Amino acid sequence: MKTKFMKIKYYLFIIVLFSLVNISFGQKQFPIKSTLRDLDNKKVQSNAVIYNNNKPIIIVIWASFIKSNIDLLNSFKEVYPEWQKTYGVKIIAISMEKRYRKKDALAQIKENKWPFNFYFDYEQMYFIRSSPSRAVPQVLIYDKNYNLIERFNHTVSNYDYDNQDVINMPNKVKRINLTNEFSNLDCDLTLYKDVLDSIK
Repeated sequence: MKTKFMKIKYYLFIIVLFSLVNISFGQKQFPIKSTLRDLDNKKVQSNAVIYNNNKPIIIVIWASFIKSNIDLLNSFKEVYPEWQKTYGVKIIAISMEKRYRKKDALAQIKENKWPFNFYFDYEQMYFIRSSPSRAVPQVLIYDKNYNLIERFNHTVSNYDYDNQDVINMPNKVKRINLTNEFSNLDCDLTLYKDVLDSIK
């Protein structure tokens, strides 16, 4: 009787094992494979680190020396807890800094306490493969199946400024009198929210 029971347990174990293997191999991966660097400068593959367990993903391609990029990440930070609850979304930020500018990007990440997953694309391989444009910031929104739903090559700022003016004459920056849902933030996030609502 004991031997028969052990055989049944063995067969059940084999069935469960094969099921797990099939699930693992059948799991869809992010479609773009490119080498990135994490915050510790360790090499990682984009299709291994970009995932969100069947929930949407926002990828922000950014650079630390452009004011509108900082504003966008700060705006996302403010809504992130709520959007995680509502949409289950994960925000992943990929910096386009060259290797010699990494310290500047790390300083911005630390100073602003952004709660996102950060990676560096020194060679801009991910950027080139995923986008026909070289402008930053870019916001790419993927659904739970890694389908690219929308790509935005600009931000909608709640400030009236030109990037060059911000660098050379920061006192010229002034607030726009807007009434959008996100008028209290640096950027209007309505376009991104609308996309998330459409794939919810």
